[in-house]
Amino acid sequence: MGPSQFHLGKLLVQMAKHCQNPAFTEWFDRDQALLSWINAMLSYSALSYIFGKDTAKDAWDSLEQRYDSLSRSHIIELKKRLQHVKKGASSMQEYLHQLKVIADQLATCGAPVSEEDLILYTLACPLCIGHFKPPFVLGHANILSPW
Repeated sequence: MGPSQFHLGKLLVQMAKHCQNPAFTEWFDRDQALLSWINAMLSYSALSYIFGKDTAKDAWDSLEQRYDSLSRSHIIELKKRLQHVKKGASSMQEYLHQLKVIADQLATCGAPVSEEDLILYTLACPLCIGHFKPPFVLGHANILSPW
């Protein structure tokens, strides 16, 4: 039987048993310990994503692929929420807090909101637009209008 007909796990076990290379044997033992640790830490439902994986790397790659797609959809959902935050009857402090919480969640997911974009989202509030005027130019100086 050629190596292609073996299951990778069986092949690795056979190699570890008969290998003269101590570095491979040490790697194999550590890899299997890590794979056991990953299995022990996962919830029952998450175990199905790594079932049949023979190395810790394979298991980790499978989990990364699964949860990375969830992370991307979560980022999209947070961005939608950020675009649709309404001040409504809440105070300005509560409104700004809502925006900050969503911006912080996006930063935690690895998709930080730039300061300029956050300002644009903040000023998109219909009740805020009348309170903020764009700067106007007087001579050579830029002056922010308080009116």
